[in-house]
Amino acid sequence: MSRPAVCRTIIGRGLFLFEKASGQGYDYVRWRALSPAQKNFLLAQSAQAPARLFEYWLPAEYAWTWLPVRLAELQQRQASRDVAPTRDFCEYMMHARIDFALARFAPRALDLFSRVATVRGILHWLVPRVLPHAGNGLSEAALYRLVLDHGDFGMHNMTIATDKRGWPWITSVYDWEGASIVPAVLSEPKMVVTADLVLDDEGEPTVSRWGDGDSLPRMDEYLGWSREYYRELFRQSPEYQRVIEASKDARIIWFAMRGLETAEPGALFSRLYEWAKQQTTG
Repeated sequence: MSRPAVCRTIIGRGLFLFEKASGQGYDYVRWRALSPAQKNFLLAQSAQAPARLFEYWLPAEYAWTWLPVRLAELQQRQASRDVAPTRDFCEYMMHARIDFALARFAPRALDLFSRVATVRGILHWLVPRVLPHAGNGLSEAALYRLVLDHGDFGMHNMTIATDKRGWPWITSVYDWEGASIVPAVLSEPKMVVTADLVLDDEGEPTVSRWGDGDSLPRMDEYLGWSREYYRELFRQSPEYQRVIEASKDARIIWFAMRGLETAEPGALFSRLYEWAKQQTTG
C-alpha cells in the first residue's frame, strides 16, 4: 500500500502561536494555602476580567457569526432570526431556550407532564413582560448589546504568578471553549474558587456549590469572598450592576432553563413551577 505524498506546503493548514504566560495553573490546594488577605487580593484582580469583558463591544460580524453556533437552541429553531443587539432578538432567544430546555427535560419527568406544559405557557407569557425596556439611564443598546461570557470563569482556568512578596498575580485566563455570546441582560459574572461565587435572584452576592464543608464559619467565609468579588466587579463596571438589577426576572428564567440540564433538575423545576405561578397572580 503506497503512502500518501507528504504535503510540503502550508496550504490548508492552520498555525497557532501562543505566548506562554508566567506562573502556573492554579488549583484548590493552592487557593486554600493563601491567607485571607491574599485571597481577597486575588478576587479583586479576578473581578477586573469580567468587568472589562462586559464593557468590550464585540465586532458585529463576530457576534453574528458565532452566537448561533454556540447556542444549540437557536440551531434547532425552524424560523431563524437575524442576530441583533435588540430587545426583540433577546425575546426570541428566550423563547427558543424555553422550548429547547423543556423539550429535553420533559422525557426525564413524565410524571410532571401537565406541570411542564403549564410552566412552558407561563414562561412564554412572561418573557415579553419581564424583559426591561430602555429607561433609568439605560438605553436599549446598553441592555441588549451582545457580550462575550467566558462560561467557566474561575481560578482553575487561570495562570497565576507570585511576586517577591508572595502576592499572587493573574497572568492569563484560559479554557474558553465554554464561552458564549449573549445579550448584556443575560450575562453571567460567576467566579469559581472552592465555592461558586454567584448572584441570587435579587442580584445580591451569594454562593452555590462548595467543596470545603457547610459549617457556619465556612459559609460566612464563602459569602465574604462573594461580596469581595462583586464589590470590586461592580466598582469597575457600575453599568454591569445596573443591567443585572434591571433584568432580575428575565435572568431567573434564563438560568433556570440552563439548570434543567443538570443531573437532578427536579427540585429546581419545582421551585420554578411555584415561582411561575406566583408571577401570574402577583
